Amino acid sequence: MKFTTLLNRTGAALAISVAMATTALAQIQMTYAHSENPSATIAAEAFKTLVEGRSGGELSVNLVFHGALGDDRDVVDQLTLGELEMYVPGIHGLNAIAPNFQLFDAPYLFTNRREFYALMTDPEFVSYVRTHLLEKSNNQIRFMGAAENSLRNLYSKAGPIRLPSDLGTTKLRVSPGPLNIALWEGLGIGSVVGLSGSERNQALQTGIIDAVEGSLSGAAGAGHLDILNNISMTGHSYSYMGYILNNAFYEGLSPELQSVLDEAIYLSIIIQNGAAITEEQEALKLAQANGNTVTVLTDEELAQWQALAFPIGQQFIAQELDADFAEAAFAALERIRASYAK
Repeated sequence: MKFTTLLNRTGAALAISVAMATTALAQIQMTYAHSENPSATIAAEAFKTLVEGRSGGELSVNLVFHGALGDDRDVVDQLTLGELEMYVPGIHGLNAIAPNFQLFDAPYLFTNRREFYALMTDPEFVSYVRTHLLEKSNNQIRFMGAAENSLRNLYSKAGPIRLPSDLGTTKLRVSPGPLNIALWEGLGIGSVVGLSGSERNQALQTGIIDAVEGSLSGAAGAGHLDILNNISMTGHSYSYMGYILNNAFYEGLSPELQSVLDEAIYLSIIIQNGAAITEEQEALKLAQANGNTVTVLTDEELAQWQALAFPIGQQFIAQELDADFAEAAFAALERIRASYAK
């Protein structure tokens, strides 16, 4: 059964709960800003259904695309000020407030999706990250967990790119952030341009960049694969979307409504993770049908990427980020890996 089919059936069942709640007037309104990423949109719609149904109509959720509100920093500011109650940004969008969050973008930090998902379901680590973000945001932003944004690859006009030495004079767009820029500069690429997602298309059309790194579904959805014919499956990092709330809003709710949000976020993260995998598979089929060149690296080629990229990320973490944050993250990963080894 397709993930989307299962989700539709689940949504239909949850809609019954919403219908039963229509006799109760919504007393509390919350605005939830999310990306146009298909998996994030599916999860947001599931969240709305879950919250409105299970709160008996006491909580009403207004969904908006965050692009209508501004860039990541603008929307984070609005969340901090209480102008909206919930936001699910790419976690790098929080780097300005909590620079340690760059750690999650480090290349080849995770060996597989199982580790990637497990880190954000590790209660001890999630609690640590929550406390950290509350401290950095003046007790305004509450971290609830994170879901998959994407597995990141390379998309270029020139190609195929099989090894870092093939990067040559490539002009690459990366997500803004010192670690991302340091990584690609360290790999010897022609030029690195830090741009938000909304700026990519214009930069491609004007020749500022001739390659991007990011998700396959995002590249397909944005029309990049019509311009960038070559796809190199480097899988150089996994990226998260953070589920964050205005803390004053959350703490002002009754324990019962807090539990409704906790459960809805927990389930939404599972839904988003599943949808992200489905979207990636569908994007790959679309790329192949459109005649894009898809380069799957051999084990030996992948090992060369890892050997060069991983130390760059670790050196950045050691020199630029707080040691206690890195230690907490690596300790959580060790716990996870040890549990798998049993």
